[in-house]
Amino acid sequence: MPYKKKLLLFDNCLIGTCNMHCRYCRNDNITVSVKDLNELEHSLERVSLLAQGAFDIPIIKISGYGEIFLLPNILKILKALSKSYERIQVITNATLLSKDIISRLSKIPGIDVCVSLDGHTPELNASRTTNSLLIKKVLNNISRLRDYKIPVEVNSVLTKYNISGFIEFINYLSDRYDSLTCYPFPARGSASLSALGPQNTKKLLPLVDSYQRFSNVLPPIQYIKRLLSFINESARRDKCYVGYVNLGLEPDGNIPVCACSIKTPLGNIFEQDTVRALKKIKLSPILHKFLFKELSFENCSGCFTHYEVINLFLDGTITLDEIKKIPLFGGQRTQKNLQALKKQLSLFCKIPKK
Repeated sequence: MPYKKKLLLFDNCLIGTCNMHCRYCRNDNITVSVKDLNELEHSLERVSLLAQGAFDIPIIKISGYGEIFLLPNILKILKALSKSYERIQVITNATLLSKDIISRLSKIPGIDVCVSLDGHTPELNASRTTNSLLIKKVLNNISRLRDYKIPVEVNSVLTKYNISGFIEFINYLSDRYDSLTCYPFPARGSASLSALGPQNTKKLLPLVDSYQRFSNVLPPIQYIKRLLSFINESARRDKCYVGYVNLGLEPDGNIPVCACSIKTPLGNIFEQDTVRALKKIKLSPILHKFLFKELSFENCSGCFTHYEVINLFLDGTITLDEIKKIPLFGGQRTQKNLQALKKQLSLFCKIPKK
């Protein structure tokens, strides 16, 4: 059997259509026809399976620029992908979820749901929606997901609208759920929404000071400390390896150097042979910049996302036992790849071993 390069996660953002208009969204395409939806479903399934054939990837994360539950046959596709991926995480605004959909999701092996939500009140969600009924529906759906024992993550974008009341949101989640992982991270690419600077760091200090109280709904405390450092200095001081260990895909078919920030395309699945385009990720010299501390991309210093928890493991800040407590990274195949990637990086970088 030929060697397949180990990666950690396929960040499949092929879905570029959504039913919301979040102010910090970086995708302009928000409407497609029924025909386009059918074509999108076909492409999503085909490319996801081809990526698994080209690489050893235990996790697939679907969407990030759109709303996955606009696709009428998405549950069927997720079930098909579960045969190839150890974990399938869907990113959703949760406005289209229902009890029936959640029940059917619970029967898909390895399913994990990531809900985009900036708070539990209209004021905190001012960058998303101030519709109180819609927010209530999302909160109810989070409860339903947990009732069905589906692992839940919450992605919360920190902006000038929710930074002051974010502790209230964490307190709200902590009081209601025994386990859930909420990742706060700053808005990117929008100075008008920015919540950076020392004055905002102080507003989040209770996340560290009262960490034990909130630990059931937060990632490891090292994530919070690194987040506060980023907000305080308006820049990252630690090396990022996300582009090296994750495979990204944009709605236009481009395979970016890094799905988080560096949009330089390595190939395009619609303009080239799909497998050949996917495999370019392991051949491109540009990826070597992720390996050396003295080499970096300009965009990296201003980027901090939920993926920082991966960096925390790869640079030795947290242990395998700590990261595997997060359900998304709890699979045996995932842990094997995490260890292999860390060992691989340690050959190039002086990463402390733990």
